[in-house]
Amino acid sequence: MQAEITQRLYKEAGVSELTGMTLAILLGAAILATGESDHRVYMWLGLVIPAYVFRTVFTSAFNKNGFAPTIDWLNRFRILTTLTSIVWSTASLFLFLPNNTLNQSIILFTLTGLLAGAALSYAVDIITLICFFLPILIVLISRLIYEATTTTYVMSSMVLLFLIFILASGRRMHKTLHENIYLAKTYKDGEEREKSHGEIMEMLANRAPLSETLEAIVTNLEKQNPKMLCSILLLDPDGKHLLHGSAPSLPESYNLAINGITIGHGVGSCGTAAFTAQRIIVEDIQSHPYWVDYKELAAKASLAACWSEPIKDSSGKVLGSFAIYHREPTIPTEKDIKLILQNAYLAGMSIEMLRNSQEQLLAAMLFDNSHESMIVTDADQLTIAVNSAFENITGYSAKEAIGKNPNILKSGRHDNDFYQELQQQLKATGKWQGEIWNRKKDGSVYAEWLRVSATYKKDGTVLNYIGLSTDVTKRKESEEIIWRQANFDMLTGLPNRHMFHDRITQEIKKTHRAKLPLALLFVDLDHFKEVNDTLGHPMGDLLLKEAAARLVSCVRDSDTVAHMNPVSRLGGDEFTIVLGELRELESVERIAQRVLSRIAEPFQLGEEIAYVSASVGITMYPTDSMDVDTLIKNADQAMYAAKQQGRNRFCYFTESMQALAQDRMRLANDLRSALKNKQFHILYQPIIDLATGQIQKAEALIRWQHPSKGLISPAEFIPIAEDTGLIVDIGNWVFQEAANQVALWRKSLHPDFQISINKSPVQFYNATSSKENTHVNWVHYLEQLGLPGQSITVEITERLLLDTSNTIRSQLLEFRDAGMQVSLDDFGTGYSSMSYLKKFDIDYIKIDQSFVQNLDVQSDDLALCEAIIVMAHKLNLKVVAEGVETQQQLDLLNAAGCDFGQGYFFSRPIPVEEFQKLVN
Repeated sequence: MQAEITQRLYKEAGVSELTGMTLAILLGAAILATGESDHRVYMWLGLVIPAYVFRTVFTSAFNKNGFAPTIDWLNRFRILTTLTSIVWSTASLFLFLPNNTLNQSIILFTLTGLLAGAALSYAVDIITLICFFLPILIVLISRLIYEATTTTYVMSSMVLLFLIFILASGRRMHKTLHENIYLAKTYKDGEEREKSHGEIMEMLANRAPLSETLEAIVTNLEKQNPKMLCSILLLDPDGKHLLHGSAPSLPESYNLAINGITIGHGVGSCGTAAFTAQRIIVEDIQSHPYWVDYKELAAKASLAACWSEPIKDSSGKVLGSFAIYHREPTIPTEKDIKLILQNAYLAGMSIEMLRNSQEQLLAAMLFDNSHESMIVTDADQLTIAVNSAFENITGYSAKEAIGKNPNILKSGRHDNDFYQELQQQLKATGKWQGEIWNRKKDGSVYAEWLRVSATYKKDGTVLNYIGLSTDVTKRKESEEIIWRQANFDMLTGLPNRHMFHDRITQEIKKTHRAKLPLALLFVDLDHFKEVNDTLGHPMGDLLLKEAAARLVSCVRDSDTVAHMNPVSRLGGDEFTIVLGELRELESVERIAQRVLSRIAEPFQLGEEIAYVSASVGITMYPTDSMDVDTLIKNADQAMYAAKQQGRNRFCYFTESMQALAQDRMRLANDLRSALKNKQFHILYQPIIDLATGQIQKAEALIRWQHPSKGLISPAEFIPIAEDTGLIVDIGNWVFQEAANQVALWRKSLHPDFQISINKSPVQFYNATSSKENTHVNWVHYLEQLGLPGQSITVEITERLLLDTSNTIRSQLLEFRDAGMQVSLDDFGTGYSSMSYLKKFDIDYIKIDQSFVQNLDVQSDDLALCEAIIVMAHKLNLKVVAEGVETQQQLDLLNAAGCDFGQGYFFSRPIPVEEFQKLVN
């Protein structure tokens, strides 16, 4: 955390340094403008500017050379900040003129503004913030009190209250920043561990040399924690000495010195761990009794702490030791212990798998070794002799086995074709070898590598069959683990992308033989990214696991899938369902409906409740394609079509989707340059005050004039902008254009004129992860134009209010604090709930046009509109009716007490010039 804090302080220091230097020059210029204290101003600037120049040089050196962000660098930053603060505090001494209110106000506003800015810049480190605050605050308050006038007393009280509020805000921001840093670091560490683990498993699966595997284990762990220096020592065949395995970061002289060390109690950490088979933690080598004979060796290698874990095989036998060294006396955390255990287990698995492989390769040369299970039969394959190893492994005594066929060991795992092929090969070549599953006398199943050879009489007929076998059960278990990790998703337990490709290929072959169709369903979770962004990745993982379980339950009882789990996770929030050998096509739609229903149910994630839905794309084999990759692409396109149609639905693939997908890709590419090339423009639709008939409000509506395709509907390009993230820049552009326009209309049309701006949920979530909060920038922009917050209304959808996290609530509170109003758009078409209206600061409700279009004296829509209006007024909310197109609709809304109307009855969306004429 300290490293992340240090990096953040230095990374963002440049802006605060440039701002501080500029502010100092402006303050000096302002004081000089009063015509007094010239020499004091130059003296003070002579202190401030060199201080900032020195800080800038120091920060540039840090960023350029990439120093390790240690606690020393953090303390240096704090010291530099304190010195800068002390220099600034002298402004209250050098520049403060008694009985000069203008001079005092300039200094007062400059220093309070400087401190407010510091609260934002240094909130990540409270000590830095306090170091900057105290000198300035103490001197400023003291100087005001010393002046001993009513004005200065009031000023000092106001400054003190304001800065207390700023400090409180900085503290809240500090907590949020630390939580974000911690979550980001935890997620990144988890990804690195999973990646490293996967690389080791791949090396084991490919039978890489042991030295390479051990070095990869050590190197990956040291990458995860650069403070750790790792070493693997292996027991020799006699089990008495430790031999060098891998320690790339330790000095070569140290590795040579401990190579061949005899294990025993008190022989360092590794020797003791290998001897006692217990973990040994030595937090200070120089003072620990186990290191008395080796502490000088450790000191030369700059090693101060050593934690050692015995490496064991699956039976618990010690194979060596796994050690972690530190250059400072250190005690391990629970996380460190977990890392040690995981990597010691990987090392043990690697060593054991190598030895098992070597045993199989040497088995043919060790045919007569009595430690191998051996069975001898006559030409009719009746047992005539077994050795003691056979008795120990199978549980059958020689008396029980002799005279019997070896098929008494059959496990039932192999079919008749397997045994027939074995007999045919023996008859043709006199030899057979392979992996076989057998059953012991007690009923337990074990795997063995069996080699069968025939001996012959002089006439060429078979005399005996000799079978020599090696127990490979543990190796098979290890391979099973590796195979599962290579073919199954570790989070959900579902088949992964690799296994999915194999399974759908097999299902297509079976479906083709049976001359029956196959369906592929592509399932994507709607709004999952918002759950990750707001609740964090751990909660997102919980949701994915629950979603996987729900998908499996949707097809578990289906007669279309009887022999395998048809659900796979391709990655992220994407899943597939393969329905093969379909005898009833209706079952596809039934399962798709079941998926939509189950996923739409609330997800309980700890104390939080999350809502997502699913978009499902369906493609059929062989109707749509006979190629696997094409089927996957078709299902993906159908899924995207379901999203475009409103999400929470399924859609079948059609040929036209191919062209639509290509058009969308081209449109997305064109959209990236549309803002730069000034292809957007804004139309304004008036909002009428129904009580007075006046136009004091309007809604800003963006339009895209494509250079070759003409006018493109927002319904077509806004979803693309949201998916690509371009909506953030486009939304900010719309805001700035509308803000500039409302400033003009407040002068020319009405001093209280107000413009509504639609804000996408993507813009809200982006604000939490960007370096600068976009809402603060909006407020700042209004301040630059001299506009109050009431000049802008932000329109949001009901779906955004489903987010119960503090992220959305805090941003809406920022709007309220700035005086900006919030309007709930399309009310009644989403998850309408009274609780949302109570919890959030909403100013307006916009009745969706679908209710207004069919308004009639006897219609249900009229009753709904009247109910919405009464409810809103009880909650002190104003109501805007959208889509007003007829006089009758207007009369009914007026009679119901609706506050505002918007629609083609009054005016379509029009350019600025027409709008001004309309108002006039």
